[in-house]
Amino acid sequence: MREILPNLLWIGNAHDARDVKRVLDLAIAAVIDLALEEPAVPLTREIIYCRLPLIDGAENQPVILETAVKTVARLISEEIPTLVACSAGMSRSPAIVAAALSQV
Repeated sequence: MREILPNLLWIGNAHDARDVKRVLDLAIAAVIDLALEEPAVPLTREIIYCRLPLIDGAENQPVILETAVKTVARLISEEIPTLVACSAGMSRSPAIVAAALSQV
């Protein structure tokens, strides 16, 4: 898991999103799950969980991409500590975070 904005925004992979203890220890309040090929993440009710499944490639529905970007941008604007995770944490998560940061 990589911290992008101190105490506010992290990028991670599916394993990071499933590490409930670490998520809670970091006071992460929202998890945005972008991994289509992974099962849904079982988190506690106290954590906001949004599953917006994307694939690596150009075949994603524009509405899902737009929703992911706007959701992350809103969470950042509201200063809600957020983890954005995909399967490996190397493509989808950084792309969505970069797009969201450009809107904040």
